Formats: sequence, C-alpha cells, structure tokens
Amino acid sequence: MRKSVRARAAPSRLALPKWTFLVSLLISCAPSSESQAPALERPASAASVASVGDLRPEPDDDDNRPAVMMQNASAAVAPAVDSDLASVFRGGGCYPPAITTAGLDQLILVDPEWAPVENGRVVESTPVLVHGTVVDSHGDRGGDFPATHVQNDQNTFIRLDNADSGRLATGNTDGLLDLEWEVGAFPDWAWASPGDRLVALGRWIFDCGHPNPVLGTCSGSGQPCILSTDCGGAACNGAHFGYRTEIHPPQAVAVLRPPQGAVIRSGSGGEDKERADRDDGEPQLATRADVFVSEFGGAVGDRCILTHRNSIPELIGAECFPLSDPVAPINDVDFSFDLPLPPRPRRASKPVWAITPHTTPGAHDRATLGAEVAITPVLNVAEPHLAVTVRMSHAIAGRLPTGFAASITAGWQRPREEELKHLRVFIEGIEVRNPLKPPGGLVVGRSAPGWRAQVAVNGSWRQLSGLQDIKTAGFVAQSPPLVIDLFLARGGALRIQADGASSACVDTMFGQSIGDNLSGFDDPDPSAPIICLNTVAQDPGTVDAWFSGPRFGARHAPYQTLSLGGQGQLCTGQKTLACTRNADCPAGETCAGAFALQYRIVEADSD
Repeated sequence: MRKSVRARAAPSRLALPKWTFLVSLLISCAPSSESQAPALERPASAASVASVGDLRPEPDDDDNRPAVMMQNASAAVAPAVDSDLASVFRGGGCYPPAITTAGLDQLILVDPEWAPVENGRVVESTPVLVHGTVVDSHGDRGGDFPATHVQNDQNTFIRLDNADSGRLATGNTDGLLDLEWEVGAFPDWAWASPGDRLVALGRWIFDCGHPNPVLGTCSGSGQPCILSTDCGGAACNGAHFGYRTEIHPPQAVAVLRPPQGAVIRSGSGGEDKERADRDDGEPQLATRADVFVSEFGGAVGDRCILTHRNSIPELIGAECFPLSDPVAPINDVDFSFDLPLPPRPRRASKPVWAITPHTTPGAHDRATLGAEVAITPVLNVAEPHLAVTVRMSHAIAGRLPTGFAASITAGWQRPREEELKHLRVFIEGIEVRNPLKPPGGLVVGRSAPGWRAQVAVNGSWRQLSGLQDIKTAGFVAQSPPLVIDLFLARGGALRIQADGASSACVDTMFGQSIGDNLSGFDDPDPSAPIICLNTVAQDPGTVDAWFSGPRFGARHAPYQTLSLGGQGQLCTGQKTLACTRNADCPAGETCAGAFALQYRIVEADSD
C-alpha cells in the first residue's frame, strides 16, 4: 500500500523584492557574447540551458575511477538506454543546454536536477531493483549543488550484473552505475566498499545536471550547436547528449560483504536444536549483509525539489526547506535479496545467523516502526545462501513499517576450523597540519569553519565527529575513540583508509532555497553569492595504510599516518613550507597532505 502524498504548489513570484534586483544584476554581469534575454525559449514548457559553468558542476572523477572489468562475452547483456531520451525534446524530463545560454539561466540545469528515466516529466517513479559489484565508493568529499541537497552525497559505483545492464545509458561511458544517497540520510555502517556485492531498490533517473553534450552543426552555416536556438531557428544536426543514469536515491540497500571473521552467538538465528552443539562465542568465517531501508532520501527524494518550474523567478522563489514531502513508495513492495553463506564445511552442518539491529528510520507523519524480516536457508544449490525478505509492504498490528536497519551475519553451526586473530582498532583523532582555510574568508560574513572526514577499516566505514569547528592546525580527538573489532586470518591484511574535505563557503548554502542563498549575504559585493557558490571544499589528501599478518601492526603505541596528495601539502618537519612533491622539501623530509590520522591497533585480549 502506497502512502498518499500531496503535491506542493510552487510559488509563482519572488518572496523578497531584493531578489529581483540581485537576479537582474547577476544576469547583467554574466559573461556572454550576446545580450541576455529575461526569458528562455521553451518547447512546450521546456527550456534551453548552458553548462552550469560558474554555478559549480559536481566534479567528475571518471578518470580516477577504476576501469570496468570485461564480463563474460557469452552472457546476455541488455542494450544501453539512449541518453538523448532524457531531453525534454525527446519526451524526457531534462532541459538540455544551448551554447549561448549563460548567467542564472543555467539554473534550469537543476530544474529538475534529476528526472525519471521512464515518464521523465512526472515526479512519481516506480523503483527498480539492481544487482552488482562495487568498484568504487566514497563519503562526503563535497561537490554537490547546495540548493538541491541538505548534505553532500555518499557515492557508490557498481558494475551491474549482465541481467541488469539495461539500466545503464549511453552516457555511462565507464560502464558503471552510480548510487547516490545523502550522508545525513544514509548511515555510515551501510556504506559499501570495493569488492562488496550490492542489491539496491530506488529511483532510476537521468542526471539532468550533467548533459555532457556532443556538439552538432547548424544546417546551412555549419556553426557548432546543441539546440536549434544556437542556429537562429535553423536545424541543429548531429548533436547528442551524454546524460548518465543513476539510482538516486535508493530507498533500500543491502551490502553483501565477503567472508570475514565474526562471532555468531546463540539465540540470534536458526533453530535452537541446530545450535546446541556449536561452540558458541568462537569466531568463524562468516558473511554479512548490512541492510538499510528508508523513505528519506535527502532533498533529491522530496517532491518540492523534484518539481519542474516554468521560469527562473519561479525556481528561485520556490521554498522547499524544511523538506516535508518524501516520494519514495517504501511500502509498495518488499525488499528481497540473497545473502551467500561462507564456504560449506566438510562435515554435515546447518546455517546459523545473527541479526544485529541498528536505529530504525522514521517516516514523515508516522510513528517509527521497524519492518519484520523473513529468512529462509536455500542449501541444495551450487551456492548455498539465505533468502532474505524485508517485509516493507506488510502491516504490523495495522501499521505499515517506516523502515529497516540491521546487519545480518551468516555462518554454519559447525564451521570450518579457521585460525583467526581478534584485533581492535581505535581511531583516536586527526592531526590537522593545514586547515585549508583562506585568510579572512572569501565572502564577508560567511566563514566556513570545519572539516568532514571518514575512515574505512577493511571496508567498514565510520564518520569522524567533532570536526565542525576546525579553523586552525592542531589535534582533534575522537572522544571516545571509534572502535572497530576484526577477526583476521593469519595470511590476511589490515587496511585503514581516511579522506574528507575542509568546508568552504559553499557549504554554508546547503539546505536552503536558491532564493535564500542569493539574498542571505552581508557582503556588499553583489557577486558574493556567485563567489560563494563557486568555492569548492578542499581535499586534505588520503590516508591508506596496510598491515600484514600475523601481527597486523598490533602495538600499544599509537600510529600517526600522514595523508598524501590533495590541496595544501606541507613538508614534514616544516609546517609552513608548502610543497607539491618530495623534491620541494629539504633533505630528509617528504611532501605530505593536510592531515594525519592517529589510531591504535591492539590484540583484543591485551588492550
């Protein structure tokens, strides 16, 4: 049963008179070889727009992302969706760019910023289910458009199974599908890492903000063009678009982790008689599914944000915050997936499992209620697994669930004998070497203190806290430390990664309407909003530390591992000496990033 929602009427005029002046001024100041028209040419409510340009497109990391591996050529691969179908001129919901468009007219790129692949001109979208293998993922590194986000997105890039390859578009030139969910709506324990399997259910959309056009030529003149408006009304021949498809946002995700050490305790799964002779409390090789279902997708999951407006003033005047109209139909269908079991033991055994609950997501105008889950062992197959169904469409005592959040760990009643070492990793804090803050700030009255950072320990993500006030160099402790327990095979490895972003002026603009962002500045410079919007959260570099067995670096003394790369690099030993490579530093010093991660690795029995 689908929860009914009401469409919100978009304001038809600006709420504050000074917006009109500011918009006019910014348009008059926008770089263009032609005069600016106050209205856009629209084919049946469509608009022509230029590349977002000075309005900060999200950085494209395609070149830095691992290449897709070739799949079995004999497997059936569905054809990709034609990205040209995203255009409003071809029946889609995206408003493509004209070469000549500039200034605030470019805002139509985010009006809407995402449109359903099917029936693109309506907000409602039937969720689709996808399966694949994670190639890359990252937490909050900045780069999203603030007026259509409460916070930046967590991004996961997957190589789809061949059966789901038809969810890609011709614009997905790297062969990957991106899943995006705001970090404030998607908990870190459910973030995927490379090598994980992933099942997701959510909105299948075109990313309208990145049209990636291939230029055509004007009929007669041969001038480059994207739309006929670039040709003075003549035909534009040969132009194409490279819109990517995404699942953005998901409403349900199951991250299937590869086998790793874990303890599965009595009373957690299976039947009691099947656990009676198991050595309870002993670690074994196990698999885990981290499962999260929620209607809250951040701003991209709200009807007001997803509704197209018919003019720039109407778009600027739209007030969507605080968000109040989620569109995810989480109670229409159940969410099902298969959790593979670890390698079958040599002796007869039955599966056991544990369900560890996390905080259940709430829902708009409903009391929080977690969904029931059904788990059925499937053993007489080549790859034994647990068939898991989160019963989102089933009422409990007359009420539909608001979400589900749990980790399901699976193993065997009589597992294979494995020598596993129990380690405990304590993330104690970060040493900020360079805060990456411009002296005095770029915009009067708009300081942007703070960092965001996240750590992955063997693929398990955790966000660091207490970083919101960082302005200067120094140590910022995690109090209490973040603690991650692991059971590792002697021949395994321990990997600790960390990255993040130093907040910039643009980060003060999130969770606010475009109109509020344009008008809420104390700086007398009328270009201050655009200056602020053009700032980018700074990259402090990346920590990537490896430790091999059998000790995995265990010791009582803490480590401080320097980040590498990013902005604001400094020579070790000379914090004021900037560098971009080791050769820039005095003898005996190296060039390192803007922070160091402090952590301890201990054997769990001796900490």
